Amino acid sequence: MKTHPFLWLLKAICFILLLALAVHAEEAFYQALENSGWNETEKNQLTMIVQQAEQDGLPTSPLHAKVYEGMAKNIPAERIIRAVSLANEQHKAARTLSTKLSQAPLEQNALFEHAVEAMTAGIPAQSIMAVMSHQHFSHPGVAQETLALMRDLARRGSSAEEVENLAQTIAKSRLSKREIGELRTEITRHGRWGKSDTFTRDITRRVSRGERGSAAVRGSSSGGSSSQKSTNSSNPSRKGSGSSGGSHGSSKGGGSGSGR
Repeated sequence: MKTHPFLWLLKAICFILLLALAVHAEEAFYQALENSGWNETEKNQLTMIVQQAEQDGLPTSPLHAKVYEGMAKNIPAERIIRAVSLANEQHKAARTLSTKLSQAPLEQNALFEHAVEAMTAGIPAQSIMAVMSHQHFSHPGVAQETLALMRDLARRGSSAEEVENLAQTIAKSRLSKREIGELRTEITRHGRWGKSDTFTRDITRRVSRGERGSAAVRGSSSGGSSSQKSTNSSNPSRKGSGSSGGSHGSSKGGGSGSGR
């Protein structure tokens, strides 16, 4: 099937425009660096990191963004350079992982993004690489869902250790992509923000016992409320006391109304 010449022309125009935008963004970045007031050593250190990332085929726009953000907040140059260097190291690790797990460009891009997001959320690159070395994660879809799950839990406050334990348990239990996706959905509905290590640990225990998908989270999230219900039902005097209080309030309100 032949491609219409107009489509080729449109693709060429889009490519030229993207190239022009990239060149403009790079020029703007170096101009901002020149006007930053940094000393030459600091400028050179940052320039070397960004240029090395470009040579390695890694994205530079996130690095630019970190620099702009740091400058806007008047963060010292030394701290900005450290943050940019860390981000670049994370990108290197994510690229290594994504190319190891898949040869398809679209899958590689998705794996790269999810790995970077998990690292940014607080999961060390070493932990992610260790988890993903399990044979179960040789399936790109399973690896992608697990990285997204690790990211989500870390963002909600779970420690890297507990998140890694859950990911290892998922691999040993050989949860499917769909089941891991169900875990993520239920965590979004029921997961707790803040210090949620107990919540994550409970899910890990349930998965290791054979509970799969959403069931592992539903049981974990409803555990506290179920126990509260059983306590209330086993204590009739407490239940009666609550209802009695309500009726007293009602009659009191009624008396007051008739008085008026």
